Amino acid sequence: MRAVQFLKQLLNLGIKVWAEGDRLRVRTSTGLSDEIRRELQERRPDRIEINHEIDIAALRRAVTELLRRYEVLRTSFPPSTVSLCRS
Repeated sequence: MRAVQFLKQLLNLGIKVWAEGDRLRVRTSTGLSDEIRRELQERRPDRIEINHEIDIAALRRAVTELLRRYEVLRTSFPPSTVSLCRS
């Protein structure tokens, strides 16, 4: 399920979700199912909030943190003269 669909589902269920600093806050009068709680936890790292202006410093910190956490994003390969082909 895409993020927009998930947020619409939460809205339809009467679940309010917002960011407060670096924390994700949730308010509901009915409680959260285990499935919704699990999906919120899985999606939390993917949260990007863009209002009217982009905070370049915050964006830079976020990208730097992603690069620090995930080695695969720091992986590079030198140019090669070898051609790859499918057999």
